[in-house]
Amino acid sequence: MPRGTKTSLRIQKYTDRATKSSRKALLSSLCEDMYKLYKKNGDRLPYGHITLILDRLKPTEPWLTRNLINKAFINHRKQEAAVTVVVVPKPSNSKLSDLSNVSSFGGGSGAKWNVGRPVGSTSERKETNAKKND
Repeated sequence: MPRGTKTSLRIQKYTDRATKSSRKALLSSLCEDMYKLYKKNGDRLPYGHITLILDRLKPTEPWLTRNLINKAFINHRKQEAAVTVVVVPKPSNSKLSDLSNVSSFGGGSGAKWNVGRPVGSTSERKETNAKKND
């Protein structure tokens, strides 16, 4: 098999890059439309929607498969979920200087994060369940 010249290899690299970017753009636009339907339909795609897309695009885009569409849509949903999550703090009357000594690592002014079940609540629940069963 003859080896290509530098020019032909460079041209091939650019055509591969253009093909890849056009495929990515097509999947991106499909995912945006699918996401609108997904949100409109109560966080579910309509039945047979991907099959309709494949039937419509398969003659012109033979590289397109169900797995490619599903994977691209899953990634698009994750990106949309990451973008749409916005944390808005509650407005409070405290001053910023009051909050400056609080540390999230337990240091500072003795701040402690209460996370999980209260200590001893499991054994209390077991005792109450045992009394009910007797």
